[in-house]
Amino acid sequence: MEAIDVSDEKEEVNECPFCGTNVEETDEYCIECGTDLKEQETCNY
Repeated sequence: MEAIDVSDEKEEVNECPFCGTNVEETDEYCIECGTDLKEQETCNY
């Protein structure tokens, strides 16, 4: 039987959501593609 992760905790950004490059959680922008990582942390819905 497979374990299912049901946690609702927000994980820190460890990779760029656009290109998948590994980034530090303190980075504001992806070093590979320039995506704004701080903008990814908030959701307006």
